[in-house]
Amino acid sequence: MMNGDGRNTLNANDEFFYGARLDYHILGTQQYLLSDIKTSDSPHLALGVSFLHDAGNASLGDDRLNRFTTDLAFRYKGFSALSLVNFVRNENKDVTDYGLLGQAGYFIIPERLELAGRWAKVIKDGALGTDTVDPHEFSFGLNYYIKGHNAKLQVDYSRLLNNASTQDRDDDRVRLQLQLFF
Repeated sequence: MMNGDGRNTLNANDEFFYGARLDYHILGTQQYLLSDIKTSDSPHLALGVSFLHDAGNASLGDDRLNRFTTDLAFRYKGFSALSLVNFVRNENKDVTDYGLLGQAGYFIIPERLELAGRWAKVIKDGALGTDTVDPHEFSFGLNYYIKGHNAKLQVDYSRLLNNASTQDRDDDRVRLQLQLFF
């Protein structure tokens, strides 16, 4: 249970989020960090499901929202994959938005250099507002691990279709990112 308006804000309507998540490790121990940096000798497979009830979302006029997510994560011998489906149902408006994601990576140089790809799509019906443009993206990149996930350099290219809530507007994005955790 948590405050329903997000981080570092006042709870404008005194409603709360109620949520739960369950993970089932089918094979091995999946850590949800996705990349198989240590090159697993045995397969790791996990299924996760979560549900969140928002009794009154203040940014949407106190609409009642139900969110559901399920994901499947796999790692083995330098290969990793994640698939995810989620939806949010606006009970007041009787509409649902959906999200889909698939991503995979493979270490072409063990523990150092990973080739990665990602596909994501959102199918909007107006559950989180009036915008009903369906954006999706394709991404390909390289990740160079300096010290595991704590220090890595990432470069990727993405093709963004129906970007920026504008129908028929497509964009390209090239990103270079240094990630540091401490």
